[in-house]
Amino acid sequence: MTMSMIGVRQAFPPGNTLGIRTRRAEQELTREQARLEIERRGLLKQVRALWFDLYLANRSLEILAASRQLARRDLEAAEGRYRAAQESQRAIFVARQVLARVNEREPMLRAQAERLRAQLQRFIGAAARIPLPEAPAVLPALPGDFDPTRHPEWLAAQADRETMRAEVDMARQDYKPGMMFDLSYGFRRPMPDGTERPDMVTAMVTFDLPIFRAKRQDRRLAEKQGLAAAAGFETEDKRRELQSMYAAARAEHEATAARMRVFEEQLLPNIRRETQITIAGFASEQSMLREARLKELDANLEFLRLRVELAKSQAELLYLTGEPQP
Repeated sequence: MTMSMIGVRQAFPPGNTLGIRTRRAEQELTREQARLEIERRGLLKQVRALWFDLYLANRSLEILAASRQLARRDLEAAEGRYRAAQESQRAIFVARQVLARVNEREPMLRAQAERLRAQLQRFIGAAARIPLPEAPAVLPALPGDFDPTRHPEWLAAQADRETMRAEVDMARQDYKPGMMFDLSYGFRRPMPDGTERPDMVTAMVTFDLPIFRAKRQDRRLAEKQGLAAAAGFETEDKRRELQSMYAAARAEHEATAARMRVFEEQLLPNIRRETQITIAGFASEQSMLREARLKELDANLEFLRLRVELAKSQAELLYLTGEPQP
């Protein structure tokens, strides 16, 4: 071996391939950031729904305890009146059935509360075992409008679309020539008689001409163009889907709010007034008083369900609109 060589070789992709690759990487980063935001919003919505369901179960148990207390008092009163020959035996059977129905609902509600607490503990740990407050949690106010193009699901779809467009542009660059630069330096050993030999520097530029590739390149470009078109349709479909989801969630939220106003302003006051009149008027039959009290408790339970439904629909809307940033 009479010469040792060392060199560098650098290939330059055809056209603006490097710039397009950078653009594609930026869009992929945008897509992953949007997906992370989707996961964050979805997790927050799920935790809120579990919390409100647990709140409903706990408050329902409290209302059920009040119902049981009333049912027991009614049963004791019916038995006392029966012993005094002031009530029929049928009244005792009815009072026992009411108490049995109340007792039958308790195990189901307790199991439901424990199941919800266990699911909530998966996300927030031991904090799920902390007793819940009397009042439900207050969620952030809803924004006045909704722009689906700001939602992370649309942003992820749009980033996919831009990534596919970059793939199309990269496929087009394959029609342009590539280039490779090669520079080497050779160290030549002396001749056998000791005569020095000059070292050698070699520089070479190689062009990769895209000839005889039309069929392969055309097929690849057509494939990328088809994928880009499909991504465009998916982006528009996602925008319409989000708009539809918002319209449906908003309508449900407003309907629940309207029902709550009717309960709060009309039904609950009337039912409470009926109970007060029944108590003050010493109803001729104890069954009337019992029915009035149970009706009030059932109305309070239904109003509580509406409050939870309203809060959950607001959480759904916040998933779509996002929350105001401080």
